[in-house]
Amino acid sequence: LLAVISTLVVRMVELNPAGDNFTDKAWFPLTSETGFYPAPEGYSPPKGKREPEVGLECYKVGRTTGASHQPIFDAGANLKVKFGALGVLEFLDIFLTETQSAGGDSGSPAFTSDMMVLGTLFAGGPTLTAFVKEKYTPEYLELIGRI
Repeated sequence: LLAVISTLVVRMVELNPAGDNFTDKAWFPLTSETGFYPAPEGYSPPKGKREPEVGLECYKVGRTTGASHQPIFDAGANLKVKFGALGVLEFLDIFLTETQSAGGDSGSPAFTSDMMVLGTLFAGGPTLTAFVKEKYTPEYLELIGRI
């Protein structure tokens, strides 16, 4: 179900090859008109945002690997990531868990067991999964998400 959400993207954050990147984010409306509200059986809609912290269990549902969770081991990391033609970009103040993703899971929402949104999965590798924090979602994306 969440994989279908990617077809509803209406706006995204531009990446800056020369400087600070805090998020790699696109957004979609979560409304009854898009068919994603109310949530499917077994899920509830997000209840708000929460700042990630070390030890907090981070849940995600990805297109490739499905549902999984791991504790956050770094809540304020900086990470360099290869972005094809853009080269290597540095992302600041992101959070990390042990590996719980594979190619195709990017864009998966990260949330707590009580459905507080932590951020969005955007990168991973053999030892970790990286998430951008929800607090860096630009206001214009939040407004689009409320439509």
